[in-house]
Amino acid sequence: MSPATACSPSSSKVSPDMRRALAAWLNDRGSQSINSGKSSRGERFYKWATNIDPRWSVPWYNLGLHTKTTGRWRDSLPSSQRALELDPSDEAAWWNLGIAATALRDWSEAGRAWKGCGIEYEARDGEVRTPIVTACIRLDPAGLGEVVWGQRLDPARMVILNVPLLESGHRFHDII
Repeated sequence: MSPATACSPSSSKVSPDMRRALAAWLNDRGSQSINSGKSSRGERFYKWATNIDPRWSVPWYNLGLHTKTTGRWRDSLPSSQRALELDPSDEAAWWNLGIAATALRDWSEAGRAWKGCGIEYEARDGEVRTPIVTACIRLDPAGLGEVVWGQRLDPARMVILNVPLLESGHRFHDII
C-alpha cells in the first residue's frame, strides 16, 4: 500500500496536523531522492505529498520545479499554477510558471507570470517581449560552459548574436 493510499485526504481519522507532517516527510524524501539522482522516486514522493495535503503549496512548487528542470513544460505548468493558487506570494513559483508558459508559447499565461515576477513586458506579435537588452548566457554549464551573448526576448529566451563553438550545438541567431 502506498503512503498516499494509507492516509488519503478523504480519511476522516487523520488530523490536518498529521496530514501536514506526513506530507512534509514525503516532500523531504522527494527532495533527498532527487538530490541523490533518483528523479522518478523523488517525483513520486512529491505527488504523494500533494495527495496527502493538497492545500500545501510546497510540494506543488517542488513538483513544478522538478518537471521544469527536466524540460517537461506541460507537467510543470499546472503544478506551478496550483502552487500559486495556494501561495500567490511565491516568487520562485511565478518564475517557474513563466518559463513553462513561455516554453509552451502560452503567451497570456507567460505574461501573467512575468507580471507576477514584477517584470514589465509588452505584447508584440502575440508574444511576450521585454525591452531590448544585451545579455550573456552560459551554454551547457555542466560541459564546456561556453558563454555567448545575445539579445534578450523575454526573461526566458534570448537570440544568440555571436557565433558559438560547433560543439555547443547552437548557431548564430538561434533562440535559446
